[in-house]
Amino acid sequence: MTDERDLIEYEAPRILGEIFPSRMTAGSDQRKCSECGTVLPADQLTVIKHRHAGQPKGHLRIYCPEHLATAKEWTEGGSTGRSGKLGPICPNCFTAVPLGTGVCDMCG
Repeated sequence: MTDERDLIEYEAPRILGEIFPSRMTAGSDQRKCSECGTVLPADQLTVIKHRHAGQPKGHLRIYCPEHLATAKEWTEGGSTGRSGKLGPICPNCFTAVPLGTGVCDMCG
């Protein structure tokens, strides 16, 4: 059985219903925004595979149109509206590096 995460690239937004056609008829638990829980048809949701330190194959997040803009800012390296105290992502463990030190807290 193929893992869904193998079907898409990291940080590449895709229409949920196009990449995973089975989600078009799936239950509401597989067609909801990861941010707000809004249930929509799969062709109105976007899925993005994010890097995750605890999941080597990445982590899938589903976004409604309202939350997609924030997700795109995160994947494209723009402002996320967060505090701004975190810097780039560590290429080894994929956690945010503090701007003050520039050194990953996890890897050193």
